[in-house]
Amino acid sequence: RILRLLRMFRLVRVVKLCDRWHSRIGTSYAFLNICKCAVFTLVALHWLTCVWGFLGMSALVSEDLPSWLKLYAVKTQADVDSFGLYEVYNLSMYFCAMTLTGVGFGDVSPSGQFEVQISTVTMFVTGFMWAWVIANVVNVVNNLDAYFTHFQKLNDDLNTVMESRGLTQSLQMRARKHLHEAFKVHRQRHQQNTIRALSPGLQGEIALQSGADQVCNCVWYLRDVDPDVLVDLVNYFVPEMYSPAEFILHKQAVSVIRRGSCWFKGRILVRDSIIGEDMLLDSEYLRDAIFPKTLNYVEVMTLQREDLQQVCQKFPEFSQKIRMAQIRLALRRGFIFYSRQIRVLRSMPGKFTREEIRDTALPARQNMKAPSFFTTNDRHTQLYNVVSDLKQSFEDHAEDVRRQQLSLAAQISRLEPPDADDGDPLEQEPLPASTETMDQLAGTTST
Repeated sequence: RILRLLRMFRLVRVVKLCDRWHSRIGTSYAFLNICKCAVFTLVALHWLTCVWGFLGMSALVSEDLPSWLKLYAVKTQADVDSFGLYEVYNLSMYFCAMTLTGVGFGDVSPSGQFEVQISTVTMFVTGFMWAWVIANVVNVVNNLDAYFTHFQKLNDDLNTVMESRGLTQSLQMRARKHLHEAFKVHRQRHQQNTIRALSPGLQGEIALQSGADQVCNCVWYLRDVDPDVLVDLVNYFVPEMYSPAEFILHKQAVSVIRRGSCWFKGRILVRDSIIGEDMLLDSEYLRDAIFPKTLNYVEVMTLQREDLQQVCQKFPEFSQKIRMAQIRLALRRGFIFYSRQIRVLRSMPGKFTREEIRDTALPARQNMKAPSFFTTNDRHTQLYNVVSDLKQSFEDHAEDVRRQQLSLAAQISRLEPPDADDGDPLEQEPLPASTETMDQLAGTTST
């Protein structure tokens, strides 16, 4: 029989089965906690009821022993022998439930010192058990919406901060209004922190089914990408909220409007419009110096430049696509910038040569040749870098040769002219240079 007790260890499998069922069904832990409290409370009440009923039934054997059942029969003027097992169990459950909840009507009470002691122990046990039940219920109610509880606390903290700093009433109203309008944005951030507990693949799939791919399709250089790139890309979009009459200062990020409208360069940007698409460019001269201004509460999804760089390092083909978009955008912005500078120069008095216009219109053209932000390690990029280095070396060498030729020509021109007595210098043949100088010039030219 002792060996048979080892079979009770099989109950551990029940816990594993419960975990499997919970992962399949997805029942809330709040509901499970309520069910556990109910089951444990009923089991404890059943055991206490059995003990209390046993005390009442055992007193029926001997007429000399006092019993709560006999006392109850006297109060109700009923026959003790008429009580069956169901009636005794029902009365015992009634007494234990009253003791548990602390109601205590007094119609069922202990009789005798032993029953009083058992009743005292029952009160202590049921008191702790009822406190545990109330604590679980309160915890479940508070955690039904964890972020809403956090939002209420955040709102109270904001009110305390504003009152302690003596802010004006209008500013306090605007701050509270912004916090209430940004409720969904902060809830989405809270949900993103929860989703980060999963694997990157599951995070991307959840983001895709939530509609994050629509945000990528709004950006022209993020459309039609591979599913793996899209799954990794949507994880980096972060929601942000702006109040009315604010400037969206995004130099190193691209944003997509999801709610609200902005004023930008004489036109109104609405839902699915792009802000900061030129964050691919390295030159400050080619980026927009004007930032959009919000007309109302604007919600945007933002992708940082550093996050896009991480995705490009993981996927070389996607990096090539972004590089081509960067070149295309740089050429378009470069033509616009150069045309504007030429227009300004032509409006000024005076005439300028093509070289003067070039040097004046692009004073910082060397800064526009900054290295590309997006790099790959494929063979084409390595070959392009090698060819660029060779081209630069040849250009530097040609410049050195040209300088040497100019220097030698200057040395030849400094040779003394013929005397005036010899006749007209224009009619005489020029003096030949020295043999060493001519050999050096010939060698330099051949090189």
